[in-house]
Amino acid sequence: MTSYEPEFVHLPGNPSKPYNEYGPNDVISSTKLNVPSDNVEDVHLFSSDQEEDPEAVRIREQRLADYNKRKAAKPKTFAKSVVTLDVKP
Repeated sequence: MTSYEPEFVHLPGNPSKPYNEYGPNDVISSTKLNVPSDNVEDVHLFSSDQEEDPEAVRIREQRLADYNKRKAAKPKTFAKSVVTLDVKP
């Protein structure tokens, strides 16, 4: 910061004037702007605009059915418990 000090020792403008005299006279508020919306309903940020491919749906359903079939064929685990007896002499 100190390296820029020689360049900006004297800034243009009168420091006794208020700051709002240095900006533009007409300030347009962003709420007053009439920007036409480009059909906001067409914007889908988190979803697809297109329908799902029937072939992809069929493959996904087939894989899900295969997974459920393999899961059902696995043997069920038995409930296990560990008991530790602490015997003091």
